[in-house]
Order: sequence, then structure tokens, then C-alpha cells
Amino acid sequence: MKKESRMMRSWRIAEILTGHEFEGIRNGDLAKSLNVSAATITTDLKEMEEGGIVERIPGLEDRWRLGPKPIQFFRAHSLGMDRVRAQVGEMEQRYTRDIK
Repeated sequence: MKKESRMMRSWRIAEILTGHEFEGIRNGDLAKSLNVSAATITTDLKEMEEGGIVERIPGLEDRWRLGPKPIQFFRAHSLGMDRVRAQVGEMEQRYTRDIK
């Protein structure tokens, strides 16, 4: 079986953390979910934390959640898609008006 790259594992960590913004997930639980060692997850989480991708929950430092950066990326993408949809809607209206 092919070994998963660190980048792909990081994406999987982010997927697992999605929806756990308040209670977070423990390092060991992430390791079990991904079938890797806790040390591997610790290394991954530290790198992801440096990039603003994940953060420890204040008061629950043994738990991790998504940091603000991925949420900001996804919100920016969503806003961009909204702008495109509005432009398409305007164009559809312009081209479907009845000729008088």
C-alpha cells in the first residue's frame, strides 16, 4: 500500500477537524482516525499550526480545531462564486428580455 504524503494527511486532518470548532479533537483520536502514530500527528499539527491552518483550543490545549485561515479561504471562494453567479444572472436577464 502506498504511503500517504504529509500534504494529503494534512488535508485529511482538516477534513476530520471540520465541524469540531467548539470541542475540538485530541491528537490521539486524530492518529487513530488516520492510522498513524501520535508523534506523526504531532509533527503535522505543529506545521499546520505554524501556517494558521489549525489551532489549539484555549483552555483545552490537548484539543485541536481548524484555525481561521482555511475558513477565510473558503469564505473568499464562496463570495467569489456569488459574484460570478450574479454576473451570470445579469447576463441571462439581458439576453432573455423580449425585443420590443
